[in-house]
Amino acid sequence: MKKAILGFLFILMLLIPAVLPAADFGIILNQNATLGNFTGQEDHFEYRADIIPRFSTLFGDNGRLTVSAGLTIGVNNNDFTFIPEILHTEYLNQFDVLGGLWLRAGRIPYSDPLGFIAEGLFDGVRVSHASPLGRFGFGLWYTGLLYKKNINIEMTNEDRGNNDIINTYFASRRLLTAIDYEHPSILETFRLRASLMAQFDLNGKEEKFNSQYLSIKASLPMERFLFEAGGIFQTAQIQNSLGSAFTLAFAGDLGISWHLPTQNNSRLAFNCLIAGGQSSELMGAFIPITSKQQGRLFQPILSALTVLKLNYSARLSESMGTSITASYFIRNDLFTFNNYNIDTKDSGWYIGPELFARLVWNPASDLQFNLGAGIFAPALGDAAPDSDFQWRIDLTVVFSIY
Repeated sequence: MKKAILGFLFILMLLIPAVLPAADFGIILNQNATLGNFTGQEDHFEYRADIIPRFSTLFGDNGRLTVSAGLTIGVNNNDFTFIPEILHTEYLNQFDVLGGLWLRAGRIPYSDPLGFIAEGLFDGVRVSHASPLGRFGFGLWYTGLLYKKNINIEMTNEDRGNNDIINTYFASRRLLTAIDYEHPSILETFRLRASLMAQFDLNGKEEKFNSQYLSIKASLPMERFLFEAGGIFQTAQIQNSLGSAFTLAFAGDLGISWHLPTQNNSRLAFNCLIAGGQSSELMGAFIPITSKQQGRLFQPILSALTVLKLNYSARLSESMGTSITASYFIRNDLFTFNNYNIDTKDSGWYIGPELFARLVWNPASDLQFNLGAGIFAPALGDAAPDSDFQWRIDLTVVFSIY
């Protein structure tokens, strides 16, 4: 029934421009083909085609309405998928209160300062206010109507299960709230972002996980260099069949990027991402709300994990650019759940390196070709030394109609 409702809303989305002839309307056609053995299976093939219509129109004196939807048709080996989805759908307005308030409501994007805790589209409302002291914001969102595989919330074992048709499509039911602050140039020196975020488990099951996060990130530009540092402190209340517990956890990010003095606008960047593991009953593993994959072949979530990344990017011409990323993965404990696609041992901390390169070509403003290829070598670590090398090649073609 709920999938039928989504299908009806998708068709309605296509008909809206006929009712609002003054609206800006466009369609994005996105096709992706992937071949490799990165899922632990030989000769794994995936194909996905996305049709994304979108429109925007003025709404009242100061408002704007933006709506986009998606229809995904895919083949994953022998499995066929047909997924309708409402994407970025936002009502934006400015009110002359307290010097100016911005209101955003609908299915709107949000990210914490580090992008570690929650990042993506969420259903809810956000109010922000900009002043000489910085920009302040407050948001409230619900996740239970989002498509599960796009938002990827896996905080408990029950979140990871597909027990019925509702949990197969819809994400874990959680209430998110955040108070955030941003200043673009404190003392005309560095940018500061901070947030206080909490999520509440509304699934109504025996296993519950509520958590709170304090995050801060600072960015300091110095000539051709950019230095970044951020940290997250997490508290969590856990309830399951074994009882209840209170835990603390942490995560952090250190990075430096260098814009090279070359004519091709090249950049070299290094990042160290750390998500703490469980070391005692009190010090638990860092558990994010949305599980962002940290690699292209090896795709763990940022939990009980350290990731070292070195990236080089450059513009080869006005229409072509390239990037190369070398990553190394290290476990921070030996038992916290993670969606590894290799068989790890009970001992061994070093998972192995991944190398991935990408070439992007824009022959026209409305057409893009994106080719990527890489390898992952767990045999060069001690966590899964008997695992085979993995490889992946993917091609994405994006065509936009405005």
